[in-house]
Amino acid sequence: MNKILLFFFGTTVLVALWVVPALAAPVTVGGDHNFPPFEYLNDKGVPEGFNIDIIMAVSRAMDMGIKIELGPWNQVRTALERGETEVLAGMYRTPQRAEKVDFAVPHYISTYSVFVRNGSPIKGIDQCRGKRIGLQKGDLYHDIAVERQMSTRLVLEDDLQDVIENLAQGRVDCAVISRAQGMQIAKNMGIQNIRPLSDPILQGRYCIAVAQGNANLLAMINEGLFIIKTSGEFDAIYEKWFGALKAEPLTFATVLRKGIWVILPLLGLVAAGFVWSLMLLRQIKGKTARLSDELAERTLAEQRLKKSEEEIKSIFRAVPTGIGVVCDRKIIQANEQLARVTGFSRDELIGQSARLLYPNEARYDHVGLEKYQQIDQVGIGTVETQWQRKDGRLIDVLLSSTPIDLEDLSRGVTFAALDITDLKAKESQLLESEKKYQAIMGSMKEPVYITSEDYLIEYMNPTMIQRTGYDATGEDCFTAIHGFSERCPWCEFDTIKNGSTQEMDIVSFKDNHSFHVSATPIAHANGTVSMLNVLRDTTRMKQIEAQLQQAQKLEAVGVLAGGIAHDFNNILSGIFGYSKLAERHIDNPTKAKSHIRQIIKGSQRAAELIQQILAFSRKTEPKMQVLILSTVVKEILDLIRSSIPSSIVICEKIVCEKPILGDPVRIHQALMNLCTNAFQAMVSTGVLTVEVDMMDVFHSANGPIPNMVPGQYLTVKVMDTGNGMDPKTLNKIFDPYFTTKKPGEGTGLGLALVYGVVEEHGGYVTVDSGPGQGSAFQLFFPVVDERAGNQIEVPNLQEVPPGGREHIMVVDDEESILLSTQELLKDYGYEITAFENSADAYAEFEKDPLKFDLVITDMTMPQLSGVELSTKMLNLRSELPIILCTGYCGTYDEKKALALGVKKYVQKPIDSRTLLGLIRELIHGN
Repeated sequence: MNKILLFFFGTTVLVALWVVPALAAPVTVGGDHNFPPFEYLNDKGVPEGFNIDIIMAVSRAMDMGIKIELGPWNQVRTALERGETEVLAGMYRTPQRAEKVDFAVPHYISTYSVFVRNGSPIKGIDQCRGKRIGLQKGDLYHDIAVERQMSTRLVLEDDLQDVIENLAQGRVDCAVISRAQGMQIAKNMGIQNIRPLSDPILQGRYCIAVAQGNANLLAMINEGLFIIKTSGEFDAIYEKWFGALKAEPLTFATVLRKGIWVILPLLGLVAAGFVWSLMLLRQIKGKTARLSDELAERTLAEQRLKKSEEEIKSIFRAVPTGIGVVCDRKIIQANEQLARVTGFSRDELIGQSARLLYPNEARYDHVGLEKYQQIDQVGIGTVETQWQRKDGRLIDVLLSSTPIDLEDLSRGVTFAALDITDLKAKESQLLESEKKYQAIMGSMKEPVYITSEDYLIEYMNPTMIQRTGYDATGEDCFTAIHGFSERCPWCEFDTIKNGSTQEMDIVSFKDNHSFHVSATPIAHANGTVSMLNVLRDTTRMKQIEAQLQQAQKLEAVGVLAGGIAHDFNNILSGIFGYSKLAERHIDNPTKAKSHIRQIIKGSQRAAELIQQILAFSRKTEPKMQVLILSTVVKEILDLIRSSIPSSIVICEKIVCEKPILGDPVRIHQALMNLCTNAFQAMVSTGVLTVEVDMMDVFHSANGPIPNMVPGQYLTVKVMDTGNGMDPKTLNKIFDPYFTTKKPGEGTGLGLALVYGVVEEHGGYVTVDSGPGQGSAFQLFFPVVDERAGNQIEVPNLQEVPPGGREHIMVVDDEESILLSTQELLKDYGYEITAFENSADAYAEFEKDPLKFDLVITDMTMPQLSGVELSTKMLNLRSELPIILCTGYCGTYDEKKALALGVKKYVQKPIDSRTLLGLIRELIHGN
């Protein structure tokens, strides 16, 4: 009996020594105070969450007292690593963390995801590199991000809520957190502008962590997890936080805990044996837990390996390049594209030596030697070679090889083979084309160069290099080629870039050589455009053209001189003839006056001929006025009626009398020349028809002349029934000095004058003629608004102005002009002082500048010209009225004369009525 009591007492003591310390001192359990739904403090400050319920269930199963203290994650994790806290309710297991703490078996697999704002361009974790990444401090992915050097811009927060808020407010670009937690926290905070990406980036094994070295506590926790998982309590807790709630089952641990005090005396009887069995069971369970952990890790590794293999197989199938693996140059792996490239099936390739693919042993050996030398030096080998397909055809391939393990080549070498046969063929064609291009450019005698968009020379042919003296490739074209310091003034590169070819004649600033340049665009694949310039030296040709033009001018002058001589001889013959008649009938005033009128008429014809010639020798602006053209036409027809044979019928058709803007004198002269040519073409009989009408041109394409400006036009049509003209003559009729008349019968100025007058009035000319069909000239003048100015008509002759008593100085070195002017003015009552010498005239004027009321002087005189004489006189008396008369002066015009201070500038010969009118206007202002 005493032995039994002693055994019972000893057993009780042992149980007390094992159980009581565990129950007496509660285990401190740490956790994150803000990590929902795993662990957090609720509104009342009470710990809640999935991890809290799990650790409490484990403590109940093992009848283990616990004290839960939640705080910032980084603090509680550090406290566990230092041994200040015994347990952490939840922690992701990693090899690095396992070196500092011990982990129970995983009880939850958590998926990590990248969270972004709605509309973010980030599609995966790779695009987060270098971005602002939001993380919880000390979290699993914080360690991974630091280890992988994801970014130098990590934004760390103690609480996940702050991480979520930073992302929602745009303070970070993305966040990496547990998917379930992120969605739960965002929902609780009412945040709707963030979302997790669909592809998970990490699966974390979630465990209860124990301070390192506390094997007994770790065994209790593992056993407790086993109990609650076996009983179904774990599933109920999981459903509570991550699924539908289910009723908590009544577990064996609960019954045991409630009845422990009832059966405690009974345990004393079997305590000793039970203690030893329990310790053995703990050791077994500990090993079982470790095996379970290892099994979970192995399963996860197998899953990753399987996924990796599937990805590699997918890549092998998808890439357009042949890929294979060789070991000791024997093919052990090949994708379908490699089979298509070589013509062999995969089964025919795998297991065969790579020698199968080479046309000869030498090429096989060369590739092996070259490839492995490069691998040894830089880790990768790239060789261009030839393979022989199954059908015997040779193909060009680019091989790129790299070993699976740089330290152990026996593990195999991966290679990629790209079929470059077509590329090599195109390269060969390109080289051949390049050679032809170089040969063509090199054989050209003309200088050729190509420039880029920034005006740098890209190519020069030998002729251009010879002209420049050196190869200026890479230099500015405007400096090297033409000697300019900036872009050439004639450059049309902006237009050429749009695809058009430009041709131009230039003079190089560098050596004053003349060139005809053809500039053509060259479009490149990258969107840029270069300019091909071909220069043809036209310096000698220009010199020959100048000589030819000079010869043509001399020939034209000869034709003109003959025509002028013919016209002047006819006029002078009339003047001489009527002068003799006037002298013979001097005693018969009626006949004498008639003869003198014919002399005056001949002189006027001579003056008009001179004016017509001068119109070609100087460029003067027309004096535009609003003009009723029908009035001019009627007057011209009245004038020519008396000078053409009566057998020629004149038909006048005035349909429209709208006004035009024109110079009445020039238009009068042009129409007179046109009508004169018309009746001369009919010789003795025919019909001369002149029509004045209007035409509307609505579109330039519909007008009688290509590209005619749309608008209203007044038309003058002059038609004759003469012999007409052949096409060859028709093409030259408007050329200056061209005439179909015999030498000495015309100047060839008439139609050229017509064309010039119409053109300077903004009009157009058309001609319709053929041999035996007569000719029809049609002139088009733009119509203007009648209110644009006063209507101008050809003035009628006025009465002879009255004379006066004023003192007038007349200066002219031509004696006949001086005497006739002096006698005319004396006849009208003026006091005249005449001088043949301009120097004598100025000396007389200098004595008394107020002596003369007006001065009439010639332009061209020896000693002092009319301009010099006028200048000197105006310096002495600025208001002096001066009339400057000129026969012709190519360097001085009316504008310059009036600017000098001369009051009137008139062309010789001067009609007596005109001269008397000018004198009265200057002296009396009327």
